Amino acid sequence: LVLIYDMGEVATKATLVRFDREKNEKTNKDTPQATVIDMAWDDSLGGRNFDENLVAHLLSIAEKQSKKE
Repeated sequence: LVLIYDMGEVATKATLVRFDREKNEKTNKDTPQATVIDMAWDDSLGGRNFDENLVAHLLSIAEKQSKKE
């Protein structure tokens, strides 16, 4: 199983895919097969949101440290 994950600017998407080989009876060769198991997304979580939250968190830490000094 492979998890394909994409955090874009405004949304996050994840897809779970299974890769197998299937025997082709005509050619007697293995053929790659990909099956999507599930997909999910969150339109409220993206890189921009993540960056903004990280900056706010780091600023709050910096403010607390500067008050101690």
